[in-house]
Amino acid sequence: EVIEAFHQMTERIVRDEAQMEDTLRERGVLLKEVHHRVKNNLQLISSIISMNMRRTKDQDVRAALLSVQDRVLGLATIHRSLYQSEDVGRLDTATLLRRIVEQRDVAGALGDDGALALDLASVTLLPDQAVPLALLTSEALAEVTKVPVGTDAAARRVLVRFATDDAGTATLLVDADTGAPGPDPTDDVLSTGLVRAFSTQLGGETEIVRDGGRYRLQTRFPIEMDHPDARDF
Repeated sequence: EVIEAFHQMTERIVRDEAQMEDTLRERGVLLKEVHHRVKNNLQLISSIISMNMRRTKDQDVRAALLSVQDRVLGLATIHRSLYQSEDVGRLDTATLLRRIVEQRDVAGALGDDGALALDLASVTLLPDQAVPLALLTSEALAEVTKVPVGTDAAARRVLVRFATDDAGTATLLVDADTGAPGPDPTDDVLSTGLVRAFSTQLGGETEIVRDGGRYRLQTRFPIEMDHPDARDF
């Protein structure tokens, strides 16, 4: 029920943002303020979750709350990028994905012996695609950062690549050697379901490979140059 509610909330946010951007295209200052306030509200929710995490001794409950908190902070990162962007109707992929990697603290999860490689093309996307792209990337990175640093199963190598071709097709690749066994079946279903939902919003196809300590996600989707509802104007 929590995951379904999160999925519905994500769809509403993407839909509402698109509607606001059409209506307030000439009111950039006001729209920036909206994203700023949403970001602050999401950070407040994150703080409330942290308070509840400190109060519980149940490790399963703590893990569930941490998972929700990471997704809330992922949304906050997106809204931060939106209000800091010069054009609130478009987002730069390199900046956005780099912030998602930082928010997930991938470098910290890898530890001193790990290797993080970023190869991010700078492409301007509409929020309709930038938002699910960021959430999909965050979900993939959650798979390779869930193992604590210092354990034998700690992640050791992560590559995040975003590229485009001349045909206007974008490719996101998250490739990692985690050194960890396969994920818990429940987490696998949850994460895969969210990844598929975000891939559908992008209008693309996603391939996921899990093989022992190897995790690989690749998504290909066509880049939307204009908002679908604005093409007839």
